[in-house]
Amino acid sequence: PPPADYNCTPSEPVHLLHIHGTDDHTVYYDGKHRDMGAVDSVTFFGGYNGCGTGANATFLNNATIANAKYRGDSSHTDSLDISKNVNGYDTEVFELAGCASNGTATLWKVVGETH
Repeated sequence: PPPADYNCTPSEPVHLLHIHGTDDHTVYYDGKHRDMGAVDSVTFFGGYNGCGTGANATFLNNATIANAKYRGDSSHTDSLDISKNVNGYDTEVFELAGCASNGTATLWKVVGETH
């Protein structure tokens, strides 16, 4: 849902892990219909953790917003193999920089995976 639908005011930072398949047609990775995309969602909620948001959002390990938003394999160096449906390293890990010490905002982008 768009940010206007969020009525939360957390009292302290939390650790956020968002796992999202790039071929998800239920909640689109890029955001369609009334949903935010995966990257926008992570940066939005990362704001509650003191992380950079919007144009100020940066990721650790030299990753970029463009790497995270790209639906294909961006050959990002922090990768995992978590999907049984996709061969090889299929999951790129993006962690927002600048978060509070007791909060993080991380996106696991599963390339080629669905909902």
